[in-house]
Amino acid sequence: MRFGNSMEHITYGSPQNNLNAGFIRREILRERIITLHLRKVMIKKILIAGLFFLCSCSHKNDFAPVLSIPVEFQPYVDSFVAAASERGHNMVVNNLIITYDSSISNVYCAYSNVISSRNDVQKIIYINPYIHCWQNHTQLETLIFHEMGHCILGRDHDTTRMPKGDPKSIMYPGDVSLYTPCVYQIGDSCNKLYRRDYYLDELFDSNTPVPAWAE
Repeated sequence: MRFGNSMEHITYGSPQNNLNAGFIRREILRERIITLHLRKVMIKKILIAGLFFLCSCSHKNDFAPVLSIPVEFQPYVDSFVAAASERGHNMVVNNLIITYDSSISNVYCAYSNVISSRNDVQKIIYINPYIHCWQNHTQLETLIFHEMGHCILGRDHDTTRMPKGDPKSIMYPGDVSLYTPCVYQIGDSCNKLYRRDYYLDELFDSNTPVPAWAE
C-alpha cells in the first residue's frame, strides 16, 4: 500500500509575461507623467506670454512723450504747425526732441529715429553739428520740415520728379534748395521762394496736383 500526499496543481503565468506586463504599466505611467509635465510647461508659457502682453500694453499706456527743442530750431517747429493749420490740420507737436549728434556720418545733415505719425514712441531728430547743409533760414526750414515729415507725418522719402525734372516733394532726399531764395543776390532767376506754397501743400497732402511752373 502506498501512501502519498495529494498535491494541488496550480498554474501561474510565465515569468516572461509578468515582466512584459510590468514594463507596459511603467511605460503608461511614464507617458502620463510626461503628458502632465508638458501641460504644465504649456500653461506656464501661456501665462508668461499673457503677462508679457499685459506689461507691454501697460508700458504703451504709460508712455510719456518728451518735448525738447533747442531755441534755434523752435521757430521752424512753430512754422511747421502754422503751415499745417493753414491747410486745415489741427496739429499739436508735444512729442519731439531735436538734438545734435556728433556721431552722424558726414554724408547726412540730419535724420529721424522713426517714420511714423503715431504718438506711442519718442520722436527724435538728430542734427549733424559738423556740417551745415543750409546756407540760409529757408534751407534750414526745408531740412527741419523734411525730418518732421518723417517723424510727425509718417512720410517716407519720395524720389518722384515732376515733368521739368523738379522733385515732387519736400520728402525728396538730400535737397534743401527746393524753394530757397538766391544765396548770392545776382538777379531773380535763382529765387525759388514762389515754390514754397506748393511744397508745403504737398507735404501735408501728397495728392497735391503738379503746379504750372513744373509742367
